[in-house]
Amino acid sequence: MFSFSIMAAPTTLDCQSSSNFEANLSELEKVTEVVADCPAPDAVSYAKVCSYSKEKKKLPAGTASELTFLFEQELLKMSCAIEGKDSPEIIKQKTNAMWNKYRTNFACDTLGFNVPNGNILKSNISSNFPDFIYLLIDTYE
Repeated sequence: MFSFSIMAAPTTLDCQSSSNFEANLSELEKVTEVVADCPAPDAVSYAKVCSYSKEKKKLPAGTASELTFLFEQELLKMSCAIEGKDSPEIIKQKTNAMWNKYRTNFACDTLGFNVPNGNILKSNISSNFPDFIYLLIDTYE
């Protein structure tokens, strides 16, 4: 024997913050559009992130940026995120979307790291650059 009950659909009165939800959804739709239009990163971009992070390369002194390292700048470029134009939240969303979509492509073949096409996180640990991981966790969650 089957049993079921009919529940009323939620109304806007049931949602305490429908306007916040709609605003967040609208913002998310914008980010999704931009990420969808963002071209796939090329092999050179992946190599730059590996190289810049392994070498701990910083942005040149006097650069008008809140970023510290060159690999951060490359990640933003790969994500079609624009520092100064996009809010920090949008930058985080774009970068997360790009990372999630292409994370398996972040493989490093660098001198001193004896794992061919090795994981970028392991590469940075082996090069004694835990700041790479801390920065990714703190900035992009």
